[in-house]
Amino acid sequence: MKTDLDMRLTLVTLLTTSVVFNESLDELKETSFNKGKLKAVAKQFEIQIVKSCNKQVNTMWTTDEEIASELTQSIRGIAKHVASLPPYEIVKFYKEL
Repeated sequence: MKTDLDMRLTLVTLLTTSVVFNESLDELKETSFNKGKLKAVAKQFEIQIVKSCNKQVNTMWTTDEEIASELTQSIRGIAKHVASLPPYEIVKFYKEL
């Protein structure tokens, strides 16, 4: 059974994943693969995750605002980096973790 901390960390991971997904869609913005509806649905998904995270992880975010801000910037930085990688580089990136 997962502890509250495990659950909170899973929600943060889910949020990171949704940001990676949205950043990946941004990479398609200037291509014929751009699907506005998919981006809109992905944004709604991210909003729902943020709402869930806020309910479950609020104490983690408010304990130390500097760390929370750094974590948020890190999540966005990771997302932008991963979104721009070709698939074989994602595999390599994962194996190096």
